[in-house]
Amino acid sequence: MLHYIFIESNTTGTGRLAIERLRSAGHRVSFVTKQPSKYPFLSTIPGIKIVETNTNDLEQLINVFELSLKSSHPDALITFSTYYVLTVAVLAKKFGFRYLNPLAAHSCHEKNVMRNVLKAAGMPGPQFWLIGSEEDASRVAREVDFPCVVKPVSESGSLGVSLIQNSADLIKHFRMLAARPLNERGQETSGAILVEEFLSGPEFSIETVTLEPGQTVVVGITEKHLSEPPYFVEIGHDFPAKIGEGVKQSLEKAAMAALQAVGYDYGPAHIEIRLTDGGPVVVEINPRLAGGMIPELVRYAIGVDLIGAVLDLVVGREPILEASPEGYSSIRFFTAKKPGFIKMFHSLEWARQIPLVQELTILRPHGEIRPAESSNDRLGYVITSGKDRHAVISTADMVMNQVQFDFVGSDEVTSPERCIVDRNDN
Repeated sequence: MLHYIFIESNTTGTGRLAIERLRSAGHRVSFVTKQPSKYPFLSTIPGIKIVETNTNDLEQLINVFELSLKSSHPDALITFSTYYVLTVAVLAKKFGFRYLNPLAAHSCHEKNVMRNVLKAAGMPGPQFWLIGSEEDASRVAREVDFPCVVKPVSESGSLGVSLIQNSADLIKHFRMLAARPLNERGQETSGAILVEEFLSGPEFSIETVTLEPGQTVVVGITEKHLSEPPYFVEIGHDFPAKIGEGVKQSLEKAAMAALQAVGYDYGPAHIEIRLTDGGPVVVEINPRLAGGMIPELVRYAIGVDLIGAVLDLVVGREPILEASPEGYSSIRFFTAKKPGFIKMFHSLEWARQIPLVQELTILRPHGEIRPAESSNDRLGYVITSGKDRHAVISTADMVMNQVQFDFVGSDEVTSPERCIVDRNDN
């Protein structure tokens, strides 16, 4: 029996699945969090030891580990949250656990640092500016070509990322982002904002696992579907991507070069790349498993269990990364067309019986909603898989067309209308 210590997690998806698998196998799980109520699964999975402390205070975490966790002889430290990868990297180095080195974790998490590192390595990239004041914003507004992309340097899930069309909107968006002293997890922000040249072209992500320095396995490439501008919310994925061998090699080469540039030495990575007219350009290096249920798409399509691979890796076991005969999988996310309130979803059980549908999950069964500005605004998802790529994709899109919900607009006081969820296939 092994003992895994989790420092926070994502709130659904891979973190929950990892803990379910560990507990089902009889392993011990300690879950360290500053807000247990953020994780509904903590009350549904038996046998988890919950340790409540301020996970945004590194010194407090060190004290908690030394006083109450070290004596239980843990075998691994891990997180499934982007916001705590650097924290776990620092703790792992201090206490001798297997994990990504802190410098690489920092370079990946801070988007401006990543841009500088990749530029120094001679990799292609967009023009970019770091702005920390309204004076900076006004200056950059005179220099940048519109449209451009404005984003926080250390958020996740497309939170705060927007396509900006003119100087006035750039300054307005800067003010809005700069007014947020804390990020989504309550961590202090620098107040600095990254402005980037807009990259045109389809987006892909490369899913990798680094076993040791210089030994990285490319598990596969995901084709991504993004929402309409001005936001960049991921509203669908297809795995594996349908691309030629030349494109595949160019994307993999760019991903490997990016990992080498930041000194990536251990663990999973999710590298997002735009395929521009000039070739692949790295958008982000995420030092963790992909979100958006991509690890489950990989498992359904080619039989590689990325969650299990990571759980093996952090305790020194060799992960199984060999793919089975190729299949295909897709996910589509439900999002709202306009602001309002969900009353009830319809046709869910019918849709779950459709051949090729593997999962249909509603994340927001009721309550207030808005058109998606970040991944937090997703209402649910459907996953399909099978041997025929066209059938897998068309089934996912068909479910998106058929599942409906009762909806009251935010400006309405009349009876609910019946709405079809956005197809999200643009």
